[in-house]
Amino acid sequence: RASQRGVRRSRRLRWTAAAIVVLALAGTWAAVRLNASRELAARVDAKLAAGRDDLAEAKTVEAELARLEKNAFALFDARRPEEAETAWTEVLAARRRLVDTLARAAGDLEPAAALDPGRADVRAAFADTLYERARRAEMYGDDAAVRELLLRLALYDDDGSRRRRWAAPARLSVRSTPPGAAVMVERYVDDGTGRVAPQPSGSPVQTPFALAGLAPGSYRLQLRSPGYGDVSYPLTLPRDANLEVDVTLFPAAEIPPGFAYVPAGPSRR
Repeated sequence: RASQRGVRRSRRLRWTAAAIVVLALAGTWAAVRLNASRELAARVDAKLAAGRDDLAEAKTVEAELARLEKNAFALFDARRPEEAETAWTEVLAARRRLVDTLARAAGDLEPAAALDPGRADVRAAFADTLYERARRAEMYGDDAAVRELLLRLALYDDDGSRRRRWAAPARLSVRSTPPGAAVMVERYVDDGTGRVAPQPSGSPVQTPFALAGLAPGSYRLQLRSPGYGDVSYPLTLPRDANLEVDVTLFPAAEIPPGFAYVPAGPSRR
């Protein structure tokens, strides 16, 4: 009997020791997993913070770019070509800086999204970056980049809000002095050869008028009124924009033969 009790005691000890070893291994594995999870979260947080800083910087650069563009356009309209060209050089430099800043944001956020695909905050920030890059690529006429960026946006725009914003139509209100001018609204479209040309987007309308549901893009207004010179007014309609235009027509006698009056206004240069 003593021998049997000893055997049973020995077995219990072995089982206890084995259980202790298993528990120790499990605890070690859990600690390793926890530590790895914390390290991953820290890496993702660092990249997310860097990406958000880049996006904030991009907004600052965009505001500066708008100021520089406005100044350059004013100089062109004032027929001060040398100053205007110098100002336009600054515009181009700011555009490159904005594109580079957005690319840097993508370089921070895309790896973060790959490291932790379940992080909604990272996916949202990267989707914002893709949207802004696509918007800029469209402004600068890079259609191939726009298509690529929109395809990638579909993978990260989890709630679809950015794609809905991309598809949102624009609104245009036009007044003229004097009122009652006939206006043909033309949109620049690809003619199939890689070139863009203005195409009428409807029948002529009279000022003042408002149009809704216009696709974003580049447009031209052709204004005509008896006794006044014809006006060609180029403009760009951003996505989901509400653009108001006020055009002054001049008597035909004040415009030299062979010339057309192109007033200052929002257009792509």
